[in-house]
Amino acid sequence: MFEAFYRLKLSYFEADARRSKSWHDAISLSLAKTLLKTKHWDSAGWVFASLTKNLTVAVVLTRADFSQEEIGSLAKKLTAERLNLDELMIVAYQHTHKEGGGLVSELDLLLALFEKNQILSKALFDKELKIGDLANIAFWVRGNLRQPFWERNVQTLGNGIGELWSGGWTYETEQYTQDLSEGIVKGQIDGFLVGRKKEIGQIEEVLGRSTKRNVILLGEPGIGKASLVYNLALKSLTGQLSENLKYKRFLALDLASLLAQGGGGELEARVKSILEELTHAGNVVVYLPQIENIVGGAGFDISGLLVGALGEDKLQVIATSDRASYKQYIEARAAFTESFEIIDVPETTQEETIRILEGRVGELEKKHKITITFKAIVSTVELANRYLVDRVFPGKALDLLDEVASATSLSKKPVVEASDVERVLTEKTKVPVSFAKGNEAEKLLKLEEILHLRIVSQNEAISSIAESVRRARTLVRTTKRPIGVFLFLGPTGVGKTETAKALAQVYFGSESSIVRLDMSEFQEEEAINRLIGPPPGESGFASGGQLTEAVRKNPFSLVLLDEIEKAHQKVQEAFLAIFDEGRVADASGRL
Repeated sequence: MFEAFYRLKLSYFEADARRSKSWHDAISLSLAKTLLKTKHWDSAGWVFASLTKNLTVAVVLTRADFSQEEIGSLAKKLTAERLNLDELMIVAYQHTHKEGGGLVSELDLLLALFEKNQILSKALFDKELKIGDLANIAFWVRGNLRQPFWERNVQTLGNGIGELWSGGWTYETEQYTQDLSEGIVKGQIDGFLVGRKKEIGQIEEVLGRSTKRNVILLGEPGIGKASLVYNLALKSLTGQLSENLKYKRFLALDLASLLAQGGGGELEARVKSILEELTHAGNVVVYLPQIENIVGGAGFDISGLLVGALGEDKLQVIATSDRASYKQYIEARAAFTESFEIIDVPETTQEETIRILEGRVGELEKKHKITITFKAIVSTVELANRYLVDRVFPGKALDLLDEVASATSLSKKPVVEASDVERVLTEKTKVPVSFAKGNEAEKLLKLEEILHLRIVSQNEAISSIAESVRRARTLVRTTKRPIGVFLFLGPTGVGKTETAKALAQVYFGSESSIVRLDMSEFQEEEAINRLIGPPPGESGFASGGQLTEAVRKNPFSLVLLDEIEKAHQKVQEAFLAIFDEGRVADASGRL
């Protein structure tokens, strides 16, 4: 009865909050209590002090690197500051609405205060944070501190009293599948998802059809395809999908388990039995990760059996694949692909990736017994974006943060900071990403002198190179261009190649770090394939390009294009994008 009463009350109360002209009806019960205990509503200091007594607010400020002394000092400075609570609530509700909430909370009011008050804005600036960063931290805390159910959106409360599972038995199927719905209930699988509203909407629309209601999600490994499926399973479990998709079971095929029991005719009979159970049950969505493995990628093909079941529209499937595998194994199978809707899953943005990492931080902190700062999260995303270009978000950022947490824990440090991310990435890629210090800084200051030990005269060239290198190691780079692009002109024997060797020795560690290409060997237009690799299907495709493979293996290097004037014009033009953007895609599409 208590639950039923609050469900009904919330459904009406949230609707009224959105229509009401008074902020009194739009705030949470917790914030109402906080304000009622505040002596002066027109004092920024009193309101701020009251908010900081709330647990979630205290955690947000701690994560933003504010100490208790600093919080107390800010409250005193704000005492004489006047505020208009009516106007502040409008800003607070904008933050509520942006996060998809129903009622204004203490965190929303805190964000409004920091956004509108100059003293708080300056304090945030001194911490090298922006209001968007504080909003991200608030999102982080909201996700890790569970709200009481009377403060939550009514839809997130799940299926109510009397809701039961329905459908037929799937005894044999359960031996070769993982029940995602059960995993979510037990906390073994996380249905947490940031963004992806468009993709979730597309999948829900396809699954809700009467025909052709199966999906293949296309995206590179690490892009988050499985997270989409887990989130759909969670939403179905909690009744947040459309009526015909509520309370369905999501089962993931365990291909290794299926193959372990035998092959040939036995495998075919087992697959037929599983498909019969699934089509009879009617309340199951089957998840097929890496679907190319069941249509030839793993050495066997059961696509014919699957096509028959899909044609009856009694079986629903969400499958995943990457673009290369799809083209190789699936695209040419017209009868098979006709049963699926193809949905491209794009890479997450940096902002979304930060929030995804925030959602995983609690797990990493518990695993490695350390604390991860917000600046470390931001640094992870920014550096992964810049230097791990052949992989995608959010996977590359999640893996990097896990590596950093592990390395920091092993070094007995209790806190993961931005400098730890820089250190681990430098070890991983051999690219120095932090500012020069100590001996390196001293070497940079004397770079001209050191280079002149090998190069006589050529003052203009040496000075230009040294200035470029110093800029790269002492200033925040706002461009993705290479550290420097130089055209050495002069007759044979004046020291052009020797200058490149000297720079490689001094700055890059050794002369072996030079990627040297004799451009007289690239006089034909087709020679571009030797640089970036031949197209798929042609001989040599697997070995890649001379330039792209060398730089991929050692991104911190010096590329020497010897006698570039002898290369074909198309080959020369191919370097313009590299000079401008500092990146190039090889024949297989890898950056």
